[in-house]
Amino acid sequence: DVGPGVLVADDGNFTIEFWARRNPTDSAGIQTVTEISADTSLMEDPPAEDPLLCVGFGMGGGLFIEAPAGQQSPTAVPDSWTDSAWHHWAIVNDNVQDSVVFYRDGEVVLDTSRAIDFSKAGSMAVGASNKNGNSATDFFDGGLNNLRIWNELRSMTQIRESMSVASYASANPPPALELAFDHVPNESFKGVIVDVYQM
Repeated sequence: DVGPGVLVADDGNFTIEFWARRNPTDSAGIQTVTEISADTSLMEDPPAEDPLLCVGFGMGGGLFIEAPAGQQSPTAVPDSWTDSAWHHWAIVNDNVQDSVVFYRDGEVVLDTSRAIDFSKAGSMAVGASNKNGNSATDFFDGGLNNLRIWNELRSMTQIRESMSVASYASANPPPALELAFDHVPNESFKGVIVDVYQM
């Protein structure tokens, strides 16, 4: 739990980036990379159910970002952009230009509107969804690395630079959240492996 207004600033501009290796690339369900809840306790009395922002891969394999429930449909890149190799993904939510831009390996693969209306980020999950509140679902199967959330807009130049940076811990300003895992993926590095299994 990171507290309200830390992960995503009040203006709703943010960048989420990470390395991912899918295994398999298709799925019978959603595979969640990260899910962020908004701290509605500051806005309503009594608190409403926390709206969720979800980033993951859909059933066909395309990376998507989904706004809090009821606000708008998920925005996703075509399924053909996903394979089983390591790729650096970034999503830039720009409330000024009213756009969402998806990058893969430093190149724009989708530039669309409208921007996601989301701020006041509270708790988050990595590699699974906690929408049910008491049990995790929609597990990510594969490898994740260098997950960063910036409460600012990142340019193409900055995104390309971050592909080869293992940690921004000493940056000024640093990311709002960084799970660096100490390495940048390459052919021999396996990253953090998230395996789906039955208990």
